[in-house]
Amino acid sequence: MTAGPDAWPLPPLYGLLAAYGGADRGWMEMVLQYDLRLAAVIRSTREDVLGRIKMTWWHEALSAEAGTRTGEPLADALTSALHQRGKGEALIAMIDGWEEMLPASEGGETGLRTYAEGRGGGLFRALDASDQWAAASGAAWALWDLAGQVDDAVLRDQAMDMGREALSTSTDAAGQPKALRMLMQLVRRDLQRGSAPPRRFTAGQYLRLLRASLTA
Repeated sequence: MTAGPDAWPLPPLYGLLAAYGGADRGWMEMVLQYDLRLAAVIRSTREDVLGRIKMTWWHEALSAEAGTRTGEPLADALTSALHQRGKGEALIAMIDGWEEMLPASEGGETGLRTYAEGRGGGLFRALDASDQWAAASGAAWALWDLAGQVDDAVLRDQAMDMGREALSTSTDAAGQPKALRMLMQLVRRDLQRGSAPPRRFTAGQYLRLLRASLTA
């Protein structure tokens, strides 16, 4: 069963996107909240092994048989919905991607690419984007988002460069979920201009998304 639209409070950007999720709004809110949970693991981890234990917990929770309960509301709601939607692989891919941000991970271009393809591609597929479009556009989004969250200027520039590269291989967005098409208008503009997004959602981004809702 998919939770109602107010079950998983989201920050402004994610909340606005979920508002355009239509009948899938509840599912979209769960997937976006799940992404935030994985991000929180990365932010709070100082010892690599502890971060991997937490990621393994999510992996096992989402791989459990139908009806299995963990006592964690989001994990249980996702597991229940997965057996109707068949998006388990996409959510597990997000774990694989986020793990590349743990302290002892390889890093570098290879690590960033794995992160982007796993987190971004997985999230876009989970939200019903086609595999081909999700691979490129999802990766571009994940790199754009990372660029707006890091203090390391070298890493920020690398993420922006790789985001533009991923964007250049993206296919036509026609037929993809409206919320993701809106998001990618925001991403495309920043990547093409070489401007990393602000760390926090701004009034300017809000207006740009509203405009995108009319054209996406």
